[in-house]
Amino acid sequence: MELEYRKEGNRNYIRYRKNSAENEIFTARMLEQNNIPGLLKTFCKNINDEQFIYYDITSLQSLENILLKKSMNEDDMNALFHSLQTVNCKMEEYLLDTEMLIIKENCIFYNLDTKEFLFLCDPYEKEEKIEQWGDFVEYLITKTDIENVTLLEKIYSVYDHVMNNTFTVQKMISIMLDPRKEEKQENPEPIEAETINIAVVEKIAETESIKSGNLFMDNWMKILSFFCVASGIYFIFLFFYYDLTGKEQLLVCSGFVAVIVTGILSMLFQKKNKQQDKSIKDTDMLLEKEENQTSEIPHTEKEWKLVLEENKGQEISDTEGKTQFIIPDPEELEDKLYGIGKNKKIITLDKMPYIIGKAKDLVDFALKDGSVSRIHAKITKYNGKTFLTDMNSTNGTFRNGLRLEPNERIEIEKEDEIRLGKLEFVYR
Repeated sequence: MELEYRKEGNRNYIRYRKNSAENEIFTARMLEQNNIPGLLKTFCKNINDEQFIYYDITSLQSLENILLKKSMNEDDMNALFHSLQTVNCKMEEYLLDTEMLIIKENCIFYNLDTKEFLFLCDPYEKEEKIEQWGDFVEYLITKTDIENVTLLEKIYSVYDHVMNNTFTVQKMISIMLDPRKEEKQENPEPIEAETINIAVVEKIAETESIKSGNLFMDNWMKILSFFCVASGIYFIFLFFYYDLTGKEQLLVCSGFVAVIVTGILSMLFQKKNKQQDKSIKDTDMLLEKEENQTSEIPHTEKEWKLVLEENKGQEISDTEGKTQFIIPDPEELEDKLYGIGKNKKIITLDKMPYIIGKAKDLVDFALKDGSVSRIHAKITKYNGKTFLTDMNSTNGTFRNGLRLEPNERIEIEKEDEIRLGKLEFVYR
């Protein structure tokens, strides 16, 4: 089944041609005359004695496009299989064979306004589609939110039925719409974003504890030293300016000796604290040096770009001065779309594929403009060449003034003018 994307007037369609028997044409006409819920609107055209089936996909996005930048969560999966359940029931009401449904990610469309899925019905295909369902379930597995264990269990259960030839559409729907909730783990294991160096963490905690204790004791030792000095002066004053008995002189001398000993011990303790503080400071510097040795070297494309902005035209070296990194030409790292006229936006194409549109949750760059579709265009690279694809946009995607057909892919070159709706850009 070879689909063609067409734009006629202000509507977008997919179509295909088929030589057909009379009874098949009758089925196609029935689809055309009855607006069946859950199916794409269908009509037939005869062009130069060739029969074409048209499907209206205006303002719709294929499941494939929707999942370019997101995973399927439980709500998405429920909406998909509720829509499948609805369309199966309605087709049976109209005495249509459900085997005519085309179950492929590029043939299932999503209405972003009504939050429902619409299916393509081919009146000329009535074969058993076990292989088609197997491919589709495998696709869903790759697009399912991996953190939702219950959802993954459901989809793998369906896959087992497909592999064991015990699959039916109704069985699949009942499994996927099972209302059981995801069980909460009593002690869930945290998902770590990166490996943590436990020894370093413990060392930091230890040094922080020592710092805190040393600061507390150091303050007390200063107070004690001041007390010793004051007491020593007081004992000297008593000894020389008062007429003391022999017993009183002995007590004053004992107190003076005790103060002197306490002062000496206080000074020794403060000296030890200073040495420990110096050791901790050296350890901190060593840890910071080790961290800088790994963090100063850019690893990701985003880090390279930050370095380029700060060090344009310079060389970067590591902390030891051994390795020099030659900064590549910024033009080799990224391409950009520069807004023209009142449109001052700059779109940095820092990853591929790059999706542009209005729905911020579904695209890489969101354009707040009424003429732009929610998923408007896609930019990709292949064999060093850059390509622009229209994503079934309402107001069109243009290259140098020429409008792309829905889902058409065309190569673009530097200095080409790109228009998305009414927003104009130049590609550089």
